[in-house]
Amino acid sequence: MQYDQTKNDIQRAEAAQNIATEIGLIMLAAIAGAAIGLLFAPASGKETRKEIKTLFTRMYDKMNDSIEDSAKAVRKAAKQTSRSFDQTIDEIHARANSIKKNLNSKFN
Repeated sequence: MQYDQTKNDIQRAEAAQNIATEIGLIMLAAIAGAAIGLLFAPASGKETRKEIKTLFTRMYDKMNDSIEDSAKAVRKAAKQTSRSFDQTIDEIHARANSIKKNLNSKFN
């Protein structure tokens, strides 16, 4: 039983290692393809740099927009939580005052 479990663990580890190797090779091929594409691109170096700059600027802008949207969502959630918390505190105070009045009326 223990042997079978160990054997299965080893097989899973080997499979994960194979997948990681394949992903690494795919990434390496993509990088090599991009490098070759840039080397043999019909555009001049200046035009290629401009295209790369434009691409990175777009990526930066999208990332920035995403961060801003996330920040807005967090601020909105924080405000809603704060309002809910304030309402709960108010309800607790009202109940405590009601209990206090009831106790005072019973003991006075």
